[in-house]
Amino acid sequence: MPKLAPKAADPNRRRLLRGLSAAIAPMILPCGFLIPKISLAAERRWDRMLILIELQGGNDGLNTLIPYRDDAYRALRPTLGLPVDHLVMLNDTAALHSALTPMVSMWEAGEMAVVQSIGYERPNHSHFRSIEIWDAASSSDEVVPEGWVSRLFAAQRPPAETSAEGVIFGRPVLGPLLPAPAEAGQPGRRFVVMDSVKNFTRRGLSLPPPAEAPAETPALQHLLSTQAVAGAVAQKVALDLKRIEGNEALEKRLAAFPQHAFGKQCAELARLLAAESKIEVAKLSHGGFDTHVNQLGNHARLLGELASGLAALRTFAKEQGVWDRLVIATYSEFGRRAGENKSAGTDHGTAAPHFVLGGKVKGGMVGTAPDLTKLQAGDLIHSLPMQRYIASLAKETWGLSQTLPALDPFEPLGLIT
Repeated sequence: MPKLAPKAADPNRRRLLRGLSAAIAPMILPCGFLIPKISLAAERRWDRMLILIELQGGNDGLNTLIPYRDDAYRALRPTLGLPVDHLVMLNDTAALHSALTPMVSMWEAGEMAVVQSIGYERPNHSHFRSIEIWDAASSSDEVVPEGWVSRLFAAQRPPAETSAEGVIFGRPVLGPLLPAPAEAGQPGRRFVVMDSVKNFTRRGLSLPPPAEAPAETPALQHLLSTQAVAGAVAQKVALDLKRIEGNEALEKRLAAFPQHAFGKQCAELARLLAAESKIEVAKLSHGGFDTHVNQLGNHARLLGELASGLAALRTFAKEQGVWDRLVIATYSEFGRRAGENKSAGTDHGTAAPHFVLGGKVKGGMVGTAPDLTKLQAGDLIHSLPMQRYIASLAKETWGLSQTLPALDPFEPLGLIT
């Protein structure tokens, strides 16, 4: 992908775009606009939903997937190294943190892939910049002011009958769904931010009919186009919800989801599954992984919340008969340093493992573990490019023969059947 001109790389404009997405979230309005089409031959399938889970702050991969037999791990982490009784063994060399026990049934069923040592060349330790690289699936010396999902859907747009192309729960930041700059007269992308499905529908249906704005007022055009998309998506979701209206057993079932913030996001997504809403991608956020101090307890809590939320979602999806249509994938801006710091925590690092879950996921270990005896300035050296991980999700979830120029060179990992 060619480098962008300096004007396009203006960090103030990037911050404004991201800030706008957060600012409009309380109004539960969608964000984004169609960008020019790229001519790509593709074999599309839109019957699957990709669920992206952002582990905000940089999850510590070495205390998530633990090389428990590696003496170097114990040497690098004399106090943070997890004892064997805090582990769930996966094989002869690797184990999961015991807080992830609710996910073990997925591993045993062959429905969980652990993709090891994901990173990118010339890694950046800044939260803002590194997640921007991940969201764009770009190289670290490129500035691409739109997310990889948004670019993909602009080139190969999902069917018009979908309820929404994408929904964002939790932190109101679009990330991989971040749109390109607005272009006058083009329809809005069907990406919406929801605090809850019912609130979104109620507010969206109460919006007045959209008016036309003069061509010389692009900001007003942006707002009105956003309003029009919100109303259209709300109407479709409202029709979906009629399928489950008055279902007290379902309400009781959803209330049984874990009551932490991430569990509630999973419950809201489950409501859309029960309503048979056609959605191509959902983004959930689980925050707090920036564990510079007192990591042990905080990290265990965060992993436990992740596992309990995903386990509840899996059980519900199986009950609804849709587990085979879901592909759940975690990502984070970076992992942590190999060694612990002096504050009983870990600092910003590089490579880390991630999970891919679903009824059609090929379970098992993918890739190779990092070599803890070969570090680069205290950082792990990645062995699997982030772009290949994302290319695999894009190509294998939706059956695309091509994706985007930035991703096309990367062969899929064979994560999904």
